[in-house]
Formats: sequence, C-alpha cells, structure tokens
Amino acid sequence: MGELLAAAVLAGVGGGLFDAPKSAAITQVTLPEHRTRMFSLTSLSGNAGMVTGPLIGAALLGLGFRTAALSAAGVYLLAGAVMAFTLPHLRPAGRVGSGLDGLRLAAADTRFRRFTLVLIGYFILSTQINVVVTLKAIALAGNGATGPLYGLSAGMAVLLQYPLLRLVERFVPVRSALVAAVLLVGAALGLMSAAATFPQLLACVALYSLGTMIVYPTQQTLTARFAPAGRVGSYFGFSAISLGVGARWAACWAARWWTAARGWASRRCRG
Repeated sequence: MGELLAAAVLAGVGGGLFDAPKSAAITQVTLPEHRTRMFSLTSLSGNAGMVTGPLIGAALLGLGFRTAALSAAGVYLLAGAVMAFTLPHLRPAGRVGSGLDGLRLAAADTRFRRFTLVLIGYFILSTQINVVVTLKAIALAGNGATGPLYGLSAGMAVLLQYPLLRLVERFVPVRSALVAAVLLVGAALGLMSAAATFPQLLACVALYSLGTMIVYPTQQTLTARFAPAGRVGSYFGFSAISLGVGARWAACWAARWWTAARGWASRRCRG
C-alpha cells in the first residue's frame, strides 16, 4: 500500500509540473484571438483520452494490474520522448525572474487573486462528478452506472466542445461566457439533487457537461490575459491552486457525506 501511495504522489507531482508549462507554451505560440479555441482543442484531446483510456485499461487489467500499470508508464515515456524531439524550445517573453518571484507577483495581483479564489468554488462544484454524483449514480443504477456516466460526459465533450465554443465565441464575450457556464454547472448540480432515476441523472450530467465544456478554455484564456510578459507560467501555476484546493475540499466533504450516509443506513438496518 505504501508503494502505491508513493507512486500516486509522484504521479501528482508530475501532473502538476506539466499543466502550467503546457498552458504557458500554448499562450506563447498562439495569437490572443485563437487561444480560447486552442485551449478547447487541448481539452478535447484530454476528453478523448478519458473515453478510450478506461476501455483500454479494462482490457489490460485482464492481463493483470502490473501489465496495465507498466503499459500506462510506457505511454507516458513515449509522450515525453515525442515532446522532447518535436516541440520548439520556447523561452518566456519579456524579463524573466525566479519562479518564486513570479508566484509572489501573481499572489499580489488583487484582481487575479480574486479570480483564483472564485474558481476554488467552481472546482468544488465541478469535481462532484467524480465524487458525490458518482455515488448517486451507483445508488440509482448499481456499480455499472459509472461507465455510462463518464462516457456521456467525456463523449459529449469530444463531439460538441469545439463547435459549441466556436458558436459561443461569436456572440458572447469571454468573461460573460465563463460566468454563464459556471451558473449552468451550478444549476445542473442542483437539479441532480432532485433526480429520482438514472436517466434523469444522466440528463442533468448532459447539462453539467455543456457548462464544463465552456469553463476550461475560457478560464485559461482569462488567466493568460491577466499574466504580464514573462510571467505566464507563474500565473498558470498560481491558478492551479484553485483546482487543488477545490478538489481537496470536495473530496473531504464527500468523504464526510459518505461516512454519514453509511452510518444512517446502518442504523436503519439495525432498527
């Protein structure tokens, strides 16, 4: 168990080191008017992986967990080699200081700090798809409910995210689109509390997915706008705090809720 936890921590550190430089590089090589679409495409590719990854993983588990884990590690190594040999060597534009200086600058930016704090609330909501919504789906339809639940969310993103974003981009300013999308996610989660059947829950998940498709690329675009030249990576790194804190609070809250629910069910059975 200790080795598995250590591997999970290492994977988390690797993911944290990847996301901010990736977003900073996209910002540097794209024109401002194209960034929202480019962030949408990166999100789309991630959702395509979410659709196909579990299917491949399930097939590999038939050969054993070690085989599945080594295969996943091999994919990461291959991706690292491809990036090392194909990506251009980019340097930050403008004056470059230390990483800590950049984080301090981001933390001192009052408007950006408020933006990041607001996003903590959004990520508390959005991560419920992996926690409370999943538990409700299992309660309504059994353990097999997770496949349709995640498949619907990721599949909609693969098929609809880019054309939906292009449509929104034509008629709605980025800031207004982000606000509307967050409200849509909140409304969808509220409706989930009233869902009495699995199809009703899936309809709410579809509404939720429409909102999340717009949030990620618009949030990334606004973060790039906040960042001064040479500090884009630091701003994206500071922005990632909102996801980390939001996900942690959501997981802790869900764990308390699940423990309380199990205790209530146990008392009813004994009664």
